[in-house]
Amino acid sequence: MVKKLLVLTASAAFCLAGSVVDIAGGLLGQNSTKATQLFGDGSAYLNANGKPDIAKISNVLKSNSLLRLSYKQSVKVNIKFISRQNSPLLIMKIAKDALNGLGYNNILTSEFSNAGGALWGVTIDTKFIPDPGSLYAALKESGTEITDINRVGELSYEYVIDTSNSSINQTPVQFSQEVQLSKPLEPYLIDVSGAKTATIGADGEDRWSAIVRILDKNLNLLEEKRSDKAINSLKVSFPQNAKYLMIDDAVSLENIKRGLKIYLE
Repeated sequence: MVKKLLVLTASAAFCLAGSVVDIAGGLLGQNSTKATQLFGDGSAYLNANGKPDIAKISNVLKSNSLLRLSYKQSVKVNIKFISRQNSPLLIMKIAKDALNGLGYNNILTSEFSNAGGALWGVTIDTKFIPDPGSLYAALKESGTEITDINRVGELSYEYVIDTSNSSINQTPVQFSQEVQLSKPLEPYLIDVSGAKTATIGADGEDRWSAIVRILDKNLNLLEEKRSDKAINSLKVSFPQNAKYLMIDDAVSLENIKRGLKIYLE
């Protein structure tokens, strides 16, 4: 029994080291004896859920001059976000928010697919490759987990992500009270979980060409409503699986520059 327990313990330690070293190898784009030596049994490089902590792994590789992330001149960095969940719009939203939060705003889409899952490829012109550890932390804020990394070239990364527990940043709105929304810089995205209806109103001086989209938790479109002419108010009913409400103007957000009012119930 003791011998069996020792074998199981050794096997578990090997698996831990293997997963951590696999992530390190993915960051380096190669199998590295040095990386294997750096991480020991891997137990010191796991997060609270017992999975590889990519921020810790990245920091070790950088401190040992194994991971180059900066260049003297701008380079084109290619990143692919891949998910087994078929939620392409959700991937785009959470990955874009994470990159924007790290200071990368000039992002060009290079590839997009929703066949058998979802893939979003981007190109970034920068002197600094996004730090995998910082990207890992930024994605965690939305409940998104990086499960694997593959560096396919010096300037090309593939991130496999799990979006099954992801949620996105949205405008917070209280139920059963009228809430004034500030001037929009982009379409409003509001969490309407549990709401049956929303009443939306524009300022009397604004000419609102309303377009509203009701979305599920993966940002799949459930319903869309448009006004044929400029209006001041609109009432929307939600299906049971509604998660988000996107409010836009069909012509320009400048048409609602004074913001909107919304009442959820």
